[in-house]
This record gives sequence, structure tokens and C-alpha cells, in this order.
Amino acid sequence: MILRFATEPYTNDPSQLNNRFIHLTNYSLNRLSDNFVHSEDPESAEGNKWTLSCLWKYLGEQGVDTVTIWHKVTDIVIKTLLCGHAHLLKKSREQEASHYSGYRLLGCDIFLDSLHQ
Repeated sequence: MILRFATEPYTNDPSQLNNRFIHLTNYSLNRLSDNFVHSEDPESAEGNKWTLSCLWKYLGEQGVDTVTIWHKVTDIVIKTLLCGHAHLLKKSREQEASHYSGYRLLGCDIFLDSLHQ
């Protein structure tokens, strides 16, 4: 699993609402930022793209309870998929010619605002 990070720290300052580098993690957008750092090795905690295992290692070194965070994230993802299940199933049936050739890519943006509770 690959994680992508915004190139500027998040803020909810109303004057920054149009700053896409704060609110979006898309590679195609953030690579245009002056703050973008290409990740040569996604297993290293550098740049704007890491693997999930790299994030867990980094957070663990910071004393963060990664197991609790993972349980909360999976809970959010499961509930999100359940909310959209009927729509996803309908669109899948409409657009797939075969169960063997169809695929969907889904992503979730998760904001971690506090790591120590």
C-alpha cells in the first residue's frame, strides 16, 4: 500500500481554502509544488510517497500506538465501503463485461490530527 502526502502542512485557515497543495495528495498536482520531494525509496521516511510499512515504522519510532490507529482506519474504510456498496455494485455491473476483466481502484484520505491521546 502506498501513501501520498500533501506538500504543505494542513490548515483550516479560510484564506488557504484554495491552496490545493494543503488539501490534496494527488501526485499529478503535488509534483508541481516547490515543496515536492521525489521518493527514490518509498521504504524510507523521506519525500511525498511512502509505503504503509514505512509509516508504521516511523510512527512506532515516535512512540505512537500504531495498532490503535490501524483499527480506527480500518473501521473508517469498512464503514465507507458499506455506505457505497450498492452504488459500487450497480456501477460495476453496468460497466464490466466480465468478472475477470473489471477492476476498481478506491482510495481514502485519512487525516491524522493527533497521534498521542
